[in-house]
Amino acid sequence: MLDLSVVTRVPGIDNVFNLALGKTKVTEPIELLALGERSNEQQVLKIINTQANANKRFVLKLGDKTSAELNFANSPIKDAEEIRQAVAGLLGVSAPKTGGPVAVSWSTSNDVATFTISFSGSLAGKNIGQITAERVPVVSASLKPNTLNFNVSTLQEGSAGYTAADQASLIQSALNTTFGEGQIEVMLAEDGTYLLAMGGRYANANVDQLRLITNALAQASSSAAVQTLQDGSTAVTNPGYAVTFNKQFGEQRFQLYVAGKKVLPPTPFYFNWAENPANTIRDLKAEFVRVLNTPQAGLGLTVTEADVRVTRDASFKGVGNRYQIELVGKLAGKTMPNLRMSSEKLSYSFAATQVGANGFDETQKVDIERRG
Repeated sequence: MLDLSVVTRVPGIDNVFNLALGKTKVTEPIELLALGERSNEQQVLKIINTQANANKRFVLKLGDKTSAELNFANSPIKDAEEIRQAVAGLLGVSAPKTGGPVAVSWSTSNDVATFTISFSGSLAGKNIGQITAERVPVVSASLKPNTLNFNVSTLQEGSAGYTAADQASLIQSALNTTFGEGQIEVMLAEDGTYLLAMGGRYANANVDQLRLITNALAQASSSAAVQTLQDGSTAVTNPGYAVTFNKQFGEQRFQLYVAGKKVLPPTPFYFNWAENPANTIRDLKAEFVRVLNTPQAGLGLTVTEADVRVTRDASFKGVGNRYQIELVGKLAGKTMPNLRMSSEKLSYSFAATQVGANGFDETQKVDIERRG
């Protein structure tokens, strides 16, 4: 599990991260999306000490950009228009009086002018940096000093309304660019985390855990812990079964069949010989060979007794005998049909103990936690 915590966005800079495998394979920067419903940004600029500061000057700032000097007319309509044009200039967008991406409304009370700046159109859903204001000092000593004060705040942050699937798509695109398509697949888990399944040249390989790298320019604070859900392995796992016969004396017939395709020969061929385990081992081998060569098994190959290994479980302390069956040779690592056993009721148990697999692909988990 990769846990990424990032502080509030820095004005004008995207929060990004990279994923790295080893020292040389590093993805391009991946944007950390703000998940949630779409919303448009709204900010508030309050100008204080309005009565004594008509015709004083001030500037607006956004990140490292500064507007031209603005004249405070102490006329809300004129001042709102000046602010609207200045904000549009800082953002590099058009500033038509109606229908533009920046709109400014106003109200006045107790020597305070309040301007609400709303963003839409080409700026809809965007997270705008905090706009600030600074007064411009009066140059002439004969004029009263500029005592304008300002208070700024964000009423609502803009958000594009991205989903976890959008974030997964960005991660997938970056991984494809760096590692090639079909090498690492990104899947979105129900809990909102991202599962990375290794395939292609990484199939069955025990891959190093991916590392997270944050972009210093984004001023992101992060902590990361990586969890591998399943190690890749080229080791072959053979299909296995266990059968327990509870009889202590005599013999009993048994048959194997494929679940959902129960086709049994008219007469069972093979027996559990309670007092002769060697004969039971012989008959278990023969019955496995028979059922795995039937059309219902659908293996498409000829199974022989060399492909079936049967041993008596010497550690079994219960009543009767338990036998362990391992499919080897041509059947090593292969997926088997769902086998069942038919015999005398309440006198036996049969179960698969191990699923055949020709190696395992590695799976890692990425959990991105947003903060701020």
